[in-house]
Amino acid sequence: MRTSLNVTGGLPNDNQCLEGKNGSQKQAVEFKRLGLTQFVPEFVKWLTNESYEDCAMGMKMPTGRYGTEVWSISFFQSVSDELDRRVAGTGIFVCAFDRLDEDGQPSGIKDVASRRLITLLVDTYKVRDEKDALRKALSQSKKKDQPSWLERYVQLATCEVAKAGDLGLNFDQLIDYGTAFRTLTPIEDPLYTAQLAERLMRSGMTLDMSCICYSSSIPKGSEVRVSAIDPSRLKKNGFVYCTCDAYTHYHWCIHCCGDAKLRGLIKKWPPTLEPMLVGSRSTGRIPNALPGGALGRR
Repeated sequence: MRTSLNVTGGLPNDNQCLEGKNGSQKQAVEFKRLGLTQFVPEFVKWLTNESYEDCAMGMKMPTGRYGTEVWSISFFQSVSDELDRRVAGTGIFVCAFDRLDEDGQPSGIKDVASRRLITLLVDTYKVRDEKDALRKALSQSKKKDQPSWLERYVQLATCEVAKAGDLGLNFDQLIDYGTAFRTLTPIEDPLYTAQLAERLMRSGMTLDMSCICYSSSIPKGSEVRVSAIDPSRLKKNGFVYCTCDAYTHYHWCIHCCGDAKLRGLIKKWPPTLEPMLVGSRSTGRIPNALPGGALGRR
């Protein structure tokens, strides 16, 4: 609840990192209870090293086991798969609905159906895995007195429950409707956009900075100045933030990544994390490998 009050999400909704840091701090002082005058000098040294590590980590996207959910070959493969499904006329990105403003015009906010909901419609309700059939099943209800999946989600997402009256939903149904879509909202903050673009490029991703920068201030390297960002282009061509769990935790997810690719802001994935096309290269050990084969014994 607290995290949702921040327009760009929040810190991870768990305390594992806090407890882990507490443990490393205790280990640094060998689990001794020091007095104030003995503790402060040692703590300054420890905090200095921690700050160096935090700055180094913040310059790039998460790697290793901490970033496998949003920064790995499998992650970019999942994004590529959804973009391929869109070309074929299916997938989550063909089930993106524009949120309208008070004048009935697109507000820039989009509600994208979750993969779970699409799988439910196709496998359980036998909806054709096609754009028109999926969009109709999501936005139209079979019964006149009941809202559609999309209408119910928007009621919950925009806190219009009071206007709708008693929804008659139990907790499980509330969670189902609340996670049926993911809301994408344009990030219109030049400072945040500049820092995110710099992190992505330092991590090896190729961006088309002409989408979000003044034509006379397009950066040549990976350093992005805030003054180079054109605020008037961010709503249409910039990054978006999402309401899914992955974005709330990492500030990056399949939805915002795929959306940036569709907008043309992302040109190429990081070379070391490009999706593996079927048949293009092999991974792991060779089939039927023999013991000692690598040492020339076989």
